[in-house]
Amino acid sequence: MLSGLIFIGGEMSVFDAQIAIAKLLTLSNRKLVIDLSALFEFSRNHCVAICSFLVPAILLTTLQTCLFRWMKRPQLQVVCAGFLASTLAGAIVLHVLTWVAIGVLTPVSFVLLGLGSVCLVLNAGAIAYPQISSRLRFPIQDRYKFN
Repeated sequence: MLSGLIFIGGEMSVFDAQIAIAKLLTLSNRKLVIDLSALFEFSRNHCVAICSFLVPAILLTTLQTCLFRWMKRPQLQVVCAGFLASTLAGAIVLHVLTWVAIGVLTPVSFVLLGLGSVCLVLNAGAIAYPQISSRLRFPIQDRYKFN
């Protein structure tokens, strides 16, 4: 492939130089190009399976993050649970965006996008504002003492 770029003897015209530069750029850019269409097709073909896993997982991990914050668990545990929940919520948002990219907008798309966005905000808040849990008081806290 590089044989077209090497000129032995003779002079190179401006046009030949432009072609050689274009070939070099094409060779270097091939390593950087990531074809996401296969990933998008996988996401759309297995939509029911992806959503049936992600929706309960997002709800449970976000609930776990909020409970960890409420029970005043160590910050590391809250961050780990929040990171996992945020990753799952981000995955559902990206999954919905693959449908939006081809123009399919249904009420389910908006519900899933809203679910993912709300969970992302809740997890970010639980991680970023540890002092919020000291101001929240619920009757059950008097019965169960959480440090």
